[in-house]
Amino acid sequence: MSFPQTIFSDSAAKHYLAYRISLMGHLATIPSPSEFESVDLLVTNPTAAKHVTLSICLSQGETSEGLEVPMAQLGNSLQDLSNPQHFLAVVELPGPEAEGTPPRVHLLSSSKIHEYLNSSASNESSSITLPAFMLQPHEEAWDVLHRALQVVKPQLGVFWIHQGKLLKTSQPWEDLSPVDGTRCVPGSLEELWTEKMEDHLGAIPRLSKVPRGRIVMDGQGQVVVLTSQQVHDATARKLQIVEAFDWEEKDVLFQVDSTFDPPEGDSFSL
Repeated sequence: MSFPQTIFSDSAAKHYLAYRISLMGHLATIPSPSEFESVDLLVTNPTAAKHVTLSICLSQGETSEGLEVPMAQLGNSLQDLSNPQHFLAVVELPGPEAEGTPPRVHLLSSSKIHEYLNSSASNESSSITLPAFMLQPHEEAWDVLHRALQVVKPQLGVFWIHQGKLLKTSQPWEDLSPVDGTRCVPGSLEELWTEKMEDHLGAIPRLSKVPRGRIVMDGQGQVVVLTSQQVHDATARKLQIVEAFDWEEKDVLFQVDSTFDPPEGDSFSL
């Protein structure tokens, strides 16, 4: 299939993306404007259990700062970009010297670029440059879309922060039966820590020295993170924990439990 730059239009971009998405096993349709305003593609996973929407922009070319996109192509899609299930697909056209090669595609999560685009849209420029730090490698674009279409089951479990990395043991909350009204992953933190570190090279740190916590669901269905004061006060870590267990931030309550505190006089390295 050849891709002459001179004939690659908005319509061609929609059909090209729909074709590429179909190769992944998903269904991509072009909705009518009356169904989804400012949405170019509706993408559904094979079981029709989850869908995402795409707005498509043709890039005018890459600069040293990033990819240049015409403001006119963004249109009303800026409003839709506040939707976490909406993506902006930037199709980077090949130059004349590369005629016949497929375009490069960048998928940008709307929730991450919404603030940037809104602030930039206020200027009167005819185009906007999406900075390089927002653009994942072209090869990963399809993985981003595939992950977004997976049906996620929120989990309960135990986490540890070891050498700066978040480790966890978890199970979907629906698979756990309540015990005395509370759903949680069975096993003590010591047992689970030993299992987690089975393949660890070198000495295993004492559990009391490791930032940790347990995520449970109480009898009223409230998801609670039991952890130390230090983890409780670390906003970035809290968000990472919530995302790692596939919950929404608004659905999770962090609660300080002194049993997770470091030894007296010590502090954790987060």
